Parts: sequence; structure tokens; C-alpha cells
Amino acid sequence: EEEEEEEEEEEEEENEEKKVSGNKAKKSFKKKHLQVKKTMVDKKGRLKMLSCVFYFIFSCLHLIYICEKYSKLMRWWKEREEKDKTKVIEKCKTLSNEQFKQWLLNESKWKNEITKDDIDSILFSIDVHLALTPVSQDSKEEEKLTAYVIVDERKKLIKMKELTFEELLRQSYNCLEWKDIQKMRNEYLKLELINKKDDIIDSDEDVKREFKKSQPSFKIIWSPFQSMITEKTKTIKNALVVMIAISEYNDNTKWNNLPNVKEKDVKNFEQLFQKELNYEFECNQSPKMTKADLRSFLSESIINHKLHKNIKKYDGLIIIICGYGEKGNMLMTSDGKLISIDEIRKIFNCHEMDSFKDFPKIFI
Repeated sequence: EEEEEEEEEEEEEENEEKKVSGNKAKKSFKKKHLQVKKTMVDKKGRLKMLSCVFYFIFSCLHLIYICEKYSKLMRWWKEREEKDKTKVIEKCKTLSNEQFKQWLLNESKWKNEITKDDIDSILFSIDVHLALTPVSQDSKEEEKLTAYVIVDERKKLIKMKELTFEELLRQSYNCLEWKDIQKMRNEYLKLELINKKDDIIDSDEDVKREFKKSQPSFKIIWSPFQSMITEKTKTIKNALVVMIAISEYNDNTKWNNLPNVKEKDVKNFEQLFQKELNYEFECNQSPKMTKADLRSFLSESIINHKLHKNIKKYDGLIIIICGYGEKGNMLMTSDGKLISIDEIRKIFNCHEMDSFKDFPKIFI
């Protein structure tokens, strides 16, 4: 029993020694782990600090570069003449940022000195200049008479001499370019003005009301002419002109003679068509024409000029009728008889005169 008790005591002592050695091993492992973790944290901290230092140095260098760049462009701005500054400021006000940029880089006389990276600095210089430049009383008065006119995508600054619709219309026409004039001519358009709310501006009162607002602005719109003919046109170069001129009548108690037909009308039409336009002109020789004479005259004209085959290559026909008329589109001949103008027109229609098909026929 004593031996068993001693063995048990020895086992207990061994177990305690094992526990103590296990605890020491755990403490040693934890200590090493903490040391490794601390080392890693220290390395991360040093890397973060180095990143901050690098970013700070880079920011300082970038700031120095920007300051030098702005300083250089400020000096460039100060070296410009006043008229050049005025022109640049006017372009800056009237053009969009993209249009102003394109103007500086491609159209201005400094296009070889400026790069696209300089645009923001130049805009900053203009803002500083405007902020520091005192505005005189005269300038304030002129500013009251300034407005913007928008043509398509273009924005133009105008200076009114007086607040009238006529002056606004004149200034608006000055904003047009050649392509706008061509558009008006080719498409038969007229210019109209509207405000920001799309209200039509067409009176002095409208103009004065708009100028009471801050930064008045007008927009040009294109409207078609209502009565303008837009069909295709044809140029007549070789026309036949036939004039029926009846100026004397048998019964002057009912129908007075018409001396102006012979003395003025025939001469004027002959001067216009034969001498100026170089058309072939034919008119009855006698101031008197009966109904039978009129029909014979028309038939002879068709035969003499060979109109059925159009040998002379006429490209148009003009019929002029002078004399007394009656209701129902009727012409009075010298013997007091009536002939329908529709009957005269029928003689030359495309069914009777196939060679004149699709040719212009004008009756005066």
C-alpha cells in the first residue's frame, strides 16, 4: 500500500511538472506571436508614413507647377493690349466654353502660343480681370443696351442704339452669316424673334419689356412666307408672243375706241418681249378685228409659225388680249360680236397642239 501511495504521489508530481512545462510553452508561443505581430504593425506604419510623405511632396510639386503656370498666363494676359483684351472678353461672353476654346486654338492670332491646357488658366485670368476692373457709369449705361441674339447654335452679343423693334431687327440681321442668307433665299424663309419663353417679339413695347430683365436674350427662328411659290421654275428663252389688239369699233355710240391700245399697249409689249427678251412678236396690223378676222388671224399665226410641228423650237407661248370684255370671260370684237376667251385658249391646248405639250402657256 505504501508503495502504491508513493507511485501515485510520483505520478501526481510528474503531471504537475508537465502542466507547468506546458504553460511555459504556451506563454513562450504567445510572446513570440505578439513580437511578430508588433513587427508587422511597425512595418505597415512605416509604409503608410512613407506614402503620406510621398503624396505630400507630389502635391507640393503639383501646386508649384500650377502656380507657375497661372503666373505665366497672368503675365501673358497683362501683356495683351486693351483692344485685344476687349475682343477676348467679348468672345468669352458670347461663345460657349467649347466654342471659345476652338476660337482661341484655331482662329485667334495667338493660336500658335496657346495649348488646350491653357484654356482654364485664361478663363481664370479673365474672371480676375473682370472682378478687379472698376465699371464706369458709361459702361453701366452701355450694358443696359446690350443683349444676346441666338442664331441656331451661335450666340452673339449686340449693342442697341435705341430700344426699338426696328433697331433689334437691324442688329439681328447683322448677326447672320452668309449661310443664313442662302438658307432664307433657297427655302423662302423670313426671320422672326422670340424671347426665352418662346413669345414672339414684334413691337417696341415687347423690346422695352425684355430689356427690363437682367441679361435679355433673343432667339432667331425661321418662318416660311405664306404666299411664296415654292414650285420649280422654268426659264423661257425662245417664246412666241401673239397679241390681239382691238382698239376701234364699228358702233361708237355703244363702244368708244381705245386709242391707248394701239399707241401705248402694243408699243410697250413689243418693246418688252421683242427688243428686251428677244422673243418673236406678232400682232394684228389693223386696229379693227371682226369675229371672223380674229379667227383667221389665229389660224394664220398657227400656219405661218408651223406650230403643229413646232419647227422653230419654241419653248413657250404668250397670248395677249386687249379690248373690251363682257361678263362670262368674253371678248368684244369690232363688229359687236362676242368670242369666248376659253375658245381662244382651247386652240392652243395640248389636245389641239400636241407639239406644245408641257410647255408654259401664258394668257395676259
